[in-house]
Amino acid sequence: LPPLLMEKYLDAAEQVASAVIDTRDYSQPLTQVFDASRLESTADRSPTESGFLVLASTGEVTAAVELVAGGTYQVRIEASADQAGPDNARMGLQVDGQRRHEFEIREHRKPATYEFTLQLDAGRHRIGGAFLNDFYDANAKGPKDRNLFIRKIELIGPEGGQAPQWHETHRRFITARPDDSHTVEQAAAQVLRPLLYRAFRRPVTDGEVARFVGLVSQQVQEFGESYDYALSIALQAVLVSPDFLFRLEQDPLSGQQERALSDYEVASRLSYFLWSSMPDEDLLLLAQNKRLLDPQILRQQVTRMLRDEKATAMGRNFAAQWLNLRNLADLKPNTDVFPDFDDELRHAMAEETERLFNAILQEDRPVDEFLTADFSYVNERLAQHYGIDGVRGPDFVRVSLTGTKRSGVLTHASILTLTSNPGRTSPVKRGKWILENILGEAPPPAPPAVPPLEETEKANPDLSLREKLELHRQDPGCASCHTLMDPLGMGFENFDAIGRWRDADGSHAIDATGVLPSGQTFDGSAELLQIISSDREKFRRTLIERMLVYSLGRGLEFYDKCETDRIADLMQQRGNRFSALLEGIVTSDAFLKRSATRDIALPGAVTE
Repeated sequence: LPPLLMEKYLDAAEQVASAVIDTRDYSQPLTQVFDASRLESTADRSPTESGFLVLASTGEVTAAVELVAGGTYQVRIEASADQAGPDNARMGLQVDGQRRHEFEIREHRKPATYEFTLQLDAGRHRIGGAFLNDFYDANAKGPKDRNLFIRKIELIGPEGGQAPQWHETHRRFITARPDDSHTVEQAAAQVLRPLLYRAFRRPVTDGEVARFVGLVSQQVQEFGESYDYALSIALQAVLVSPDFLFRLEQDPLSGQQERALSDYEVASRLSYFLWSSMPDEDLLLLAQNKRLLDPQILRQQVTRMLRDEKATAMGRNFAAQWLNLRNLADLKPNTDVFPDFDDELRHAMAEETERLFNAILQEDRPVDEFLTADFSYVNERLAQHYGIDGVRGPDFVRVSLTGTKRSGVLTHASILTLTSNPGRTSPVKRGKWILENILGEAPPPAPPAVPPLEETEKANPDLSLREKLELHRQDPGCASCHTLMDPLGMGFENFDAIGRWRDADGSHAIDATGVLPSGQTFDGSAELLQIISSDREKFRRTLIERMLVYSLGRGLEFYDKCETDRIADLMQQRGNRFSALLEGIVTSDAFLKRSATRDIALPGAVTE
């Protein structure tokens, strides 16, 4: 792992451990700190650069506190003042609207801490500082304005500590503590063994448990830390362990071409494939009883898991990988050309595509509907972008696309924006994207020293985009690839660079006609979509291969073709339903076995 990524894992592990385990020492008084961001002021003014809230006239700054235990508490207020007039500034200590003490602020603009000890009952309180003696005299010879500044209020207590107030997650996690009958090591082992089983997604050895128990023992016995703190260190170690971060699978023994995965390994593959998360209790129990590899049970588990809310992760993660949706977050359309584009629209674009994917998944629709769906999901922002009436609010609703210019993912604004340049459409990028992600025919890399389309544009600014592309294709080095890509992209020219329908590009009327290398002709995106969707075998094969790569976490090899053929046959028998695709993958040898051969080819790239 790169060092920076490892640091982020460590930071995340520390945050998780802090959320799970309350390491505060309840035997000692606890300190609650309220800075300007947590204080309320009667003065409607923002904090100063140094974090002080300003009371320029009579008023108060308060903190809302909730005490679990009553007792003796110490209040500390960090304050300063602008001195003016005959008296020093005075600050009152307010508790639930009652003045409990007064402080004299003697220094001018020199912060100091003012303390007072008092008795407080358990429950909610408002504790603060009040400005008691405002002064302003425009004719004064010296300073004319007296002000009070409060930066921080601290509440320390109760004196002598209190009973632990652990939250529910803490109590559920720390199920054993050292006592007369259990050593630190024995108690820690009781806590950590089930944790390691879930985190590593498999049975753990005594040696593995002992390694993490040793961390707890060291923190307690050598460093004098509390048992709870020591367990938080062990939890962090678990969360950055390779056994947690990766799906570790041993290669076949020397001389073997492949090996069958264990029930536990299949449980992990299955859960991360469908849920992007670790196996649940049902999967682990089946793995423990060595029943998960039964084909019938495996199919039942797929059905069960797809009904779970966690299955929506596939729509988010697989769609991001297959359709390159992750790249949408980094795109920056030219706001001079597209002033209406913003992050709200960007997020709505991505969510539309994810929701369509999940609808086809959850409703077990034919996979061809990725290209032909006559419905989609929009909120008010995206509906306005598309010119669809009757949608109000930020929530997404299902709408019919009948009678509109849209059908399937190829007319989603997310895909159309992804495949455009910042200031204009790119038929080349759109055509290349369709070839790679829909038809599975990645074009070869561009020849070296080929001038980009922008040079043609600069030399011929008055030409339409179609004319510029035709001029660009006159270079023999460009023609072979652009003959494949350009017609596919030109068919969607009625959609601008952020996916809106248009009839003209500046002064040029849109010409969305084209001829494919097969000789098929089309006029506009609707006819082109009919041609693309009619070649369903190519699309299904591409989807099978992309989803198989996603499920395995590796590229495909020559020997995987038998499995893709088998999955394609199964899909055809089952009406090309999404469930047939998933069942075919999880019952395949590629999914249930690990091969010794690894030789992943990298796709090429094409530039304009």
